Amino acid sequence: IMVANHQSHLDTLCLVSAIPLRNIHRAFPAAAADYFFKGLPSSAFSSIVVNGLPFKRQARGAESLVLCRELLRNKGNILIIFPEGTRTTDGSPGVFKPGIGLLCSGTDIPIIPCYLEGAYESLPKGAWFPKPSKLILHIGESRVYDDNDAGRETFQHIASDLEDAVFSLKPTLLNDS
Repeated sequence: IMVANHQSHLDTLCLVSAIPLRNIHRAFPAAAADYFFKGLPSSAFSSIVVNGLPFKRQARGAESLVLCRELLRNKGNILIIFPEGTRTTDGSPGVFKPGIGLLCSGTDIPIIPCYLEGAYESLPKGAWFPKPSKLILHIGESRVYDDNDAGRETFQHIASDLEDAVFSLKPTLLNDS
């Protein structure tokens, strides 16, 4: 599972670009069903071009998490997920939702934290066309949560741990003065 902050519609393309070409058909970005799968044209594009996995956000995502687990039972499949649940509206980070903890708690599935920078500046929420901008993907060390027991507190702990892991990849500016 690749988890990342969610700045823009460019995020998925940036994450997919880090996957070896021979495995790209095994990458499944979780995509908001209410946004990317609401009509035939957008559903076809999301399914065929992006290999999107419809994720229902309204029903707390429980059904969608079951589908994600099924997908991950096939070794070699890659799930791309944005635990904030939606794109940022102002460039600031959002809080990771506990669904990511529910998904990976008690499993040996490797989770790879990723931090994206520059996508919000290029294509913020509401924009139709990207502006030229440098996009940088920072990839962290994988982690597993196989020794965690199921439970609401555990799910939130995993979400917080992954949130820290993702945002710790953000480069800090050095003050020269």
